[in-house]
Amino acid sequence: MTRVIEDGFSDFGLAILPRQAAGNESYLSKIEDCLAPHFEQLSLVSIGSLKNGTGIVKYSKRDLLLKSPALSDVTDLEVAVRRLPEMLETVFTGVTSRDSAVSVPVDVAAGKYVVIYPAAYADRSKEGHEVYKILDRNNGSRSTSPDAHDSYLSSLDLRLDGRVRPLIRFIKAWKYYRRVPISSFYLDAHVMRYSASMNVTAYSSAMLDILSSVMHSGLVCVEDPSGVVEDIYATTGPEVNLEEVFEKLALARSRAERACEAERDSDIDRAFHWWDVLFDGEFPSYYKLADFVRSNC
Repeated sequence: MTRVIEDGFSDFGLAILPRQAAGNESYLSKIEDCLAPHFEQLSLVSIGSLKNGTGIVKYSKRDLLLKSPALSDVTDLEVAVRRLPEMLETVFTGVTSRDSAVSVPVDVAAGKYVVIYPAAYADRSKEGHEVYKILDRNNGSRSTSPDAHDSYLSSLDLRLDGRVRPLIRFIKAWKYYRRVPISSFYLDAHVMRYSASMNVTAYSSAMLDILSSVMHSGLVCVEDPSGVVEDIYATTGPEVNLEEVFEKLALARSRAERACEAERDSDIDRAFHWWDVLFDGEFPSYYKLADFVRSNC
């Protein structure tokens, strides 16, 4: 049977989808029990890539937004980030706080953890989506509206026949497999901006276009496509080596170019090879696509 590159991306997309085992989220009720005595009308809301369908198996973490009337300004958020570890340490070991959130190990053996972002209600967007303030190491605080982000992503994905979420997963898979210190949210924004103006007819050419776009952007801040969040930063802090990011972007773009050239020359085996190199050996084989899917399920 003749294979084409879209077959490879299709099977790759299935293999990198997170698989949620039944009953493995009992930790959520434990977190709520720890925090409820300290926050009136506590609400923990799932956000991020696992919520909006752009997560990567073994890499994406569970993100939670902590909402409460007790959190009304930046000072409240700073206090919450400092105090959350002591509230949770009676049940969870190794809880740590960082600039804007708290990391909670929920399965140490599996390396699984959740990240909690204390949030202060700020406003509603013109579309009616709730907007919150969370801490941010670049600006002190920033606006966030997971509902607005997810709604905009869903509208794009619907318009393009469900091809936007997989495209985001592919670019994130490159980030994780090649250990590129670039913000997932930043890559989301680039993919959504691209998808808003282009038809995603082939994943191979779209991947090349997006890698080129990110590289030529100079890694400057980008506007949130949903129009709610302030500028989105490419990296999460000043300690990130931007030269390393540019080098990895240039290398990935070169490999994507070679893959697309091979595909245009009908050398599909070679095209599969270059996508496999780009994804650090995780892309399916031209000859063993079915075996690849079975081995990753």
